[in-house]
Amino acid sequence: MLYLYSASIKSLITRTRSKLYKILPSSYGMKKILFLIAQNNFRDEEFKKPKAILEKAGESVCVASETTNVAVGKFGLQVMPDMGVSEAFRRVDEFKGVVVVGGGGCMALASNSYVMRLLKRAREKRKLIAAICWAPRVLAKAGVLKGLHVTASCEGTDSDIAKEICSKGAIFDDGNVVIDGRVITANGPAAASDFGEAILKKLQE
Repeated sequence: MLYLYSASIKSLITRTRSKLYKILPSSYGMKKILFLIAQNNFRDEEFKKPKAILEKAGESVCVASETTNVAVGKFGLQVMPDMGVSEAFRRVDEFKGVVVVGGGGCMALASNSYVMRLLKRAREKRKLIAAICWAPRVLAKAGVLKGLHVTASCEGTDSDIAKEICSKGAIFDDGNVVIDGRVITANGPAAASDFGEAILKKLQE
Protein backbone atom coordinates (compact mmCIF):
# COMPACT_ATOMS: atom_id res chain seq x y z
CA MET A 1 0.00 0.00 0.00
CA LEU A 2 2.85 2.37 0.94
CA TYR A 3 4.66 1.49 -2.29
CA LEU A 4 1.57 2.30 -4.38
CA TYR A 5 1.13 5.60 -2.56
CA SER A 6 4.77 6.59 -3.17
CA ALA A 7 4.49 5.62 -6.86
CA SER A 8 1.39 7.80 -7.20
CA ILE A 9 3.17 10.77 -5.64
CA LYS A 10 6.15 10.33 -7.98
CA SER A 11 3.82 10.14 -10.98
CA LEU A 12 2.03 13.33 -9.90
CA ILE A 13 5.34 15.18 -9.48
CA THR A 14 6.52 14.07 -12.93
CA ARG A 15 3.26 15.21 -14.60
CA THR A 16 3.35 18.55 -12.76
CA ARG A 17 6.95 19.21 -13.81
CA SER A 18 6.12 18.37 -17.40
CA LYS A 19 3.24 20.87 -17.45
CA LEU A 20 5.38 23.51 -15.73
CA TYR A 21 8.19 23.24 -18.28
CA LYS A 22 5.66 23.72 -21.08
CA ILE A 23 4.43 27.05 -19.71
CA LEU A 24 7.82 28.47 -18.64
CA PRO A 25 9.68 30.69 -21.14
CA SER A 26 12.64 29.14 -22.90
CA SER A 27 14.92 31.56 -21.03
CA TYR A 28 13.84 30.19 -17.62
CA GLY A 29 16.88 29.37 -15.51
CA MET A 30 19.29 31.14 -17.90
CA LYS A 31 21.81 33.53 -16.41
CA LYS A 32 21.01 37.04 -17.60
CA ILE A 33 22.93 40.07 -18.77
CA LEU A 34 22.46 42.98 -16.37
CA PHE A 35 22.22 46.47 -17.87
CA LEU A 36 22.84 49.33 -15.42
CA ILE A 37 21.30 52.65 -16.44
CA ALA A 38 21.15 56.01 -14.71
CA GLN A 39 17.76 57.11 -13.44
CA ASN A 40 18.02 60.20 -15.62
CA ASN A 41 19.98 61.16 -18.74
CA PHE A 42 21.38 57.80 -19.80
CA ARG A 43 22.26 57.62 -23.51
CA ASP A 44 19.29 56.05 -25.34
CA GLU A 45 21.12 54.33 -28.18
CA GLU A 46 23.85 52.99 -25.92
CA PHE A 47 21.09 51.11 -24.14
CA LYS A 48 18.83 50.16 -27.06
CA LYS A 49 21.35 48.93 -29.62
CA PRO A 50 23.43 46.51 -27.49
CA LYS A 51 20.27 45.25 -25.77
CA ALA A 52 18.59 44.54 -29.12
CA ILE A 53 21.68 42.69 -30.42
CA LEU A 54 21.85 40.48 -27.34
CA GLU A 55 18.14 39.71 -27.26
CA LYS A 56 18.05 38.91 -30.97
CA ALA A 57 20.76 36.32 -30.30
CA GLY A 58 18.63 34.74 -27.56
CA GLU A 59 20.26 36.32 -24.54
CA SER A 60 18.08 37.33 -21.59
CA VAL A 61 18.51 40.91 -20.38
CA CYS A 62 17.66 42.45 -17.01
CA VAL A 63 17.71 46.21 -16.31
CA ALA A 64 18.59 47.89 -13.03
CA SER A 65 18.73 51.53 -12.00
CA GLU A 66 19.05 53.48 -8.78
CA THR A 67 15.36 52.87 -8.08
CA THR A 68 12.54 50.99 -9.79
CA ASN A 69 10.95 54.26 -10.93
CA VAL A 70 10.88 54.98 -14.67
CA ALA A 71 14.36 55.85 -15.97
CA VAL A 72 14.50 58.52 -18.68
CA GLY A 73 17.15 58.77 -21.39
CA LYS A 74 18.70 61.90 -22.88
CA PHE A 75 16.35 61.76 -25.89
CA GLY A 76 13.25 60.77 -23.94
CA LEU A 77 13.41 56.96 -23.95
CA GLN A 78 11.53 55.67 -20.91
CA VAL A 79 12.58 52.38 -19.32
CA MET A 80 10.97 50.62 -16.36
CA PRO A 81 13.84 48.92 -14.47
CA ASP A 82 13.35 45.32 -13.42
CA MET A 83 15.02 46.05 -10.10
CA GLY A 84 17.00 48.60 -8.13
CA VAL A 85 20.78 48.35 -7.87
CA SER A 86 20.59 47.15 -4.26
CA GLU A 87 18.64 44.08 -5.37
CA ALA A 88 20.97 43.60 -8.35
CA PHE A 89 23.91 43.50 -5.94
CA ARG A 90 22.23 40.82 -3.83
CA ARG A 91 21.47 38.78 -6.97
CA VAL A 92 24.84 39.19 -8.70
CA ASP A 93 25.28 35.42 -9.04
CA GLU A 94 22.27 35.34 -11.40
CA PHE A 95 24.10 37.45 -13.99
CA LYS A 96 26.81 36.35 -16.40
CA GLY A 97 27.66 39.89 -17.38
CA VAL A 98 27.18 43.53 -16.37
CA VAL A 99 26.83 46.34 -18.93
CA VAL A 100 27.04 49.96 -17.74
CA VAL A 101 25.33 52.38 -20.12
CA GLY A 102 26.84 55.82 -20.64
CA GLY A 103 25.37 59.29 -20.92
CA GLY A 104 25.60 62.38 -18.77
CA GLY A 105 23.71 60.77 -15.91
CA CYS A 106 25.92 57.73 -15.53
CA MET A 107 28.20 59.29 -12.92
CA ALA A 108 25.32 59.06 -10.46
CA LEU A 109 25.99 55.31 -10.60
CA ALA A 110 29.58 55.95 -9.54
CA SER A 111 28.25 57.59 -6.38
CA ASN A 112 26.10 54.59 -5.50
CA SER A 113 27.71 52.16 -3.04
CA TYR A 114 25.65 49.22 -4.31
CA VAL A 115 26.88 49.79 -7.87
CA MET A 116 30.48 49.94 -6.67
CA ARG A 117 30.10 46.73 -4.66
CA LEU A 118 28.28 45.00 -7.53
CA LEU A 119 31.06 45.79 -10.02
CA LYS A 120 33.77 44.67 -7.60
CA ARG A 121 31.91 41.42 -6.92
CA ALA A 122 31.37 40.83 -10.65
CA ARG A 123 35.09 41.33 -11.28
CA GLU A 124 36.03 38.97 -8.43
CA LYS A 125 33.78 36.32 -9.96
CA ARG A 126 35.29 36.89 -13.43
CA LYS A 127 32.01 37.90 -14.99
CA LEU A 128 31.99 39.89 -18.20
CA ILE A 129 31.96 43.65 -17.51
CA ALA A 130 31.29 46.26 -20.20
CA ALA A 131 30.90 50.03 -20.27
CA ILE A 132 30.42 52.63 -22.99
CA CYS A 133 30.90 56.39 -23.41
CA TRP A 134 31.42 57.99 -19.98
CA ALA A 135 30.60 54.77 -18.13
CA PRO A 136 34.21 53.46 -18.05
CA ARG A 137 34.67 56.17 -15.41
CA VAL A 138 32.20 54.24 -13.27
CA LEU A 139 34.32 51.10 -13.67
CA ALA A 140 37.46 53.08 -12.84
CA LYS A 141 35.95 54.38 -9.61
CA ALA A 142 34.98 50.81 -8.67
CA GLY A 143 38.63 49.82 -9.08
CA VAL A 144 38.03 47.12 -11.67
CA LEU A 145 40.23 48.52 -14.47
CA LYS A 146 43.69 48.22 -12.94
CA GLY A 147 46.22 47.14 -15.55
CA LEU A 148 43.61 46.94 -18.32
CA HIS A 149 43.46 48.65 -21.72
CA VAL A 150 40.26 50.71 -21.98
CA THR A 151 38.63 53.46 -23.99
CA ALA A 152 35.97 56.08 -23.23
CA SER A 153 34.29 59.15 -24.67
CA CYS A 154 36.96 61.85 -24.53
CA GLU A 155 39.36 63.88 -26.64
CA GLY A 156 42.43 61.65 -26.57
CA THR A 157 44.88 60.51 -23.92
CA ASP A 158 45.53 64.05 -22.63
CA SER A 159 41.88 64.70 -21.78
CA ASP A 160 40.70 65.00 -18.19
CA ILE A 161 38.56 61.85 -18.55
CA ALA A 162 41.48 59.78 -19.85
CA LYS A 163 43.69 61.07 -17.04
CA GLU A 164 40.97 60.26 -14.50
CA ILE A 165 40.69 56.69 -15.76
CA CYS A 166 44.46 56.23 -15.89
CA SER A 167 44.78 57.54 -12.32
CA LYS A 168 42.86 54.42 -11.26
CA GLY A 169 45.43 52.14 -12.88
CA ALA A 170 43.95 51.68 -16.38
CA ILE A 171 45.81 52.08 -19.68
CA PHE A 172 43.96 54.38 -22.06
CA ASP A 173 43.46 53.34 -25.68
CA ASP A 174 41.92 55.51 -28.42
CA GLY A 175 39.99 52.67 -30.11
CA ASN A 176 36.24 52.63 -30.69
CA VAL A 177 35.85 49.31 -28.86
CA VAL A 178 38.60 47.89 -26.66
CA ILE A 179 38.56 44.34 -25.29
CA ASP A 180 40.93 43.29 -22.53
CA GLY A 181 40.13 39.88 -21.11
CA ARG A 182 36.64 39.93 -19.60
CA VAL A 183 36.31 43.73 -19.78
CA ILE A 184 34.91 45.57 -22.83
CA THR A 185 34.79 49.33 -23.24
CA ALA A 186 33.57 51.58 -26.06
CA ASN A 187 33.95 55.28 -26.75
CA GLY A 188 30.42 56.49 -27.42
CA PRO A 189 27.08 56.30 -29.25
CA ALA A 190 28.60 55.72 -32.71
CA ALA A 191 30.19 52.53 -31.39
CA ALA A 192 27.01 51.21 -29.71
CA SER A 193 26.33 48.46 -32.27
CA ASP A 194 29.97 47.31 -32.39
CA PHE A 195 29.93 47.36 -28.59
CA GLY A 196 26.89 45.08 -28.54
CA GLU A 197 28.45 42.69 -31.05
CA ALA A 198 31.67 42.55 -29.00
CA ILE A 199 29.71 41.67 -25.86
CA LEU A 200 27.82 38.94 -27.70
CA LYS A 201 31.00 37.45 -29.15
CA LYS A 202 32.68 37.40 -25.76
CA LEU A 203 29.64 35.70 -24.19
CA GLN A 204 29.75 33.01 -26.87
CA GLU A 205 33.43 32.15 -26.31
